[in-house]
Amino acid sequence: MKHQYFGDIIDLFKYDLLKTLNENIPFNEILFVPMLTENDNSNDGKKRNYQKAKAGNKNLELIKFLEENSKYKHERNAKMIEEFFKNEGANFRFEPEDIFRHKNREEYFSALVSSLKTSTTKNKLLFFDPDNGMQVKNNNHKHILYIELKDSLNNVCENSVVSVIQFRHRANWINTLQKKKSDLVNQVCPFATYIADNNSAFYFMTKSQERLDEIENSLRKYREEYPLLIL
Repeated sequence: MKHQYFGDIIDLFKYDLLKTLNENIPFNEILFVPMLTENDNSNDGKKRNYQKAKAGNKNLELIKFLEENSKYKHERNAKMIEEFFKNEGANFRFEPEDIFRHKNREEYFSALVSSLKTSTTKNKLLFFDPDNGMQVKNNNHKHILYIELKDSLNNVCENSVVSVIQFRHRANWINTLQKKKSDLVNQVCPFATYIADNNSAFYFMTKSQERLDEIENSLRKYREEYPLLIL
């Protein structure tokens, strides 16, 4: 992700979904791993008409927070979302804040896995936010690799959950959604699911069918609120 994206309609979907899951489960900790990349001159993150969002547009408190804290592109800082979740009573951490580069990915994820191994927090939601999503044929700093997801899942507690965002590109979106789920099942773990709108998807991986059932039940309830979503 980039700081310049903070507060767009994808963030509205993302943070409303995380908030809802945390209310339904709930989690002892949400660890948000941003995989931050440097701001650029693109128009990405420009869509901020919240009423056109497929999900999250009923969360008026979140909309107000995003509007107030992302008015000016040069002042946006995604770490500010910690304040929103703190006000909601959630244990939410946004880290690391270092810039993620393809050449330092091994160091980046080694440090993360080490912290997961020593963490005593159970029932954790570990969320990754790469610029584009999961690995492709030619990976760069905008992607997370399946082995990185697998190592992270292997080193969280049994009832914890790993999640990652995936963005739509030129390929048929429904085919992409199903292909990415198949890749996760084959390369990360057998327990995987997703929820999506027309532009982005959120995948969830667990260590057991029982935990996956809880996540899927919460996602079904969420889609009842926002019926245009894809499950």
